Amino acid sequence: PASEFDAWVVPAPLGGAPRRVVELGRALRWSPDGSQIAFVRAGGSAGDALWVARSDGGSRREVVPIRGAMHLHWPVWSHDGQYIYFNYSISTANREPASIYRVAAAGGPIKPVVLTARRAAFPFPTLDGKGVVYAANPSSVDLALWWRPLDGGEATRLTTGVGEYAEPSMTTDGRTMVTSLTEFHRALTVFTMNAGGLAPQPITDGTTGDIDPAVS
Repeated sequence: PASEFDAWVVPAPLGGAPRRVVELGRALRWSPDGSQIAFVRAGGSAGDALWVARSDGGSRREVVPIRGAMHLHWPVWSHDGQYIYFNYSISTANREPASIYRVAAAGGPIKPVVLTARRAAFPFPTLDGKGVVYAANPSSVDLALWWRPLDGGEATRLTTGVGEYAEPSMTTDGRTMVTSLTEFHRALTVFTMNAGGLAPQPITDGTTGDIDPAVS
């Protein structure tokens, strides 16, 4: 039987029979030239490992082994295919602390890209190879988007305001970026206690994060 974390390929756009590429793999990512894939093998409480294989799933090799119960998420290739960037955290959900590392696709030691005691996650190397866009919260509760040069220069914040930014990606011409934005709304609601009464009615709009109501 298929395992919980097998990775499959489905022909597109017309569809067709799915084909299993790797067993015990998830978060599959193709290299820029399409010749290789990277995928994560989850190891439960022991942590996760990162593997690389040919695009058909053959010649698999482990490039980041399981170590220290660290969890590895969101692998992404550099645009020259030389490196794979990823989230690295003791948490299974990229909670604090979470940092960004990279490893050579051919294997070797992992190296830090953005280290923090809080959260830095979802790296996306820029097309010119000079920097990385990522989500981080060095001075706020929510994740904002940042850009950092890979030569060790200062990071630049790209977004402001309320909401949690994550999963940035960029078009091939480098002119448009897409990202997910999660906004949390918490409103006070009133409802009648008798059966058949009015449906719950919000009495605040949720933009101010209201909690702990009390009846006068």
